[in-house]
Amino acid sequence: MAKKFTSYTVTTGLQNLERKLMQKTRLKQTQIHENAILDINLENFKILPALLVTSRKSPDYITRDAIEHVYLTGEMEQIITHAAERNGCSQSTVFFQALMDYVTGELARLNHEN
Repeated sequence: MAKKFTSYTVTTGLQNLERKLMQKTRLKQTQIHENAILDINLENFKILPALLVTSRKSPDYITRDAIEHVYLTGEMEQIITHAAERNGCSQSTVFFQALMDYVTGELARLNHEN
């Protein structure tokens, strides 16, 4: 199955958490991306209001200073597209939220087990 190569913006802080998860689980970055996107439940998926702020002049704006390179299957692309449409935001915002949800959830689960 062919995969589409694309890029999304996130924060350096989220990338650092992603690296920590990779070290703890030995998952590859592509596996984390796939898990994060496939974990999106379109009925319940919500974007944090702060991530919806697009005006860089706003004090609530979150600067996305890092780039994530992502390989998307057709299914993954469809999930991100639908989630963006349902939430009235960009695909990059959906990816950011999905990655944040997955990484923080997995790190919390791992910390709870120890």
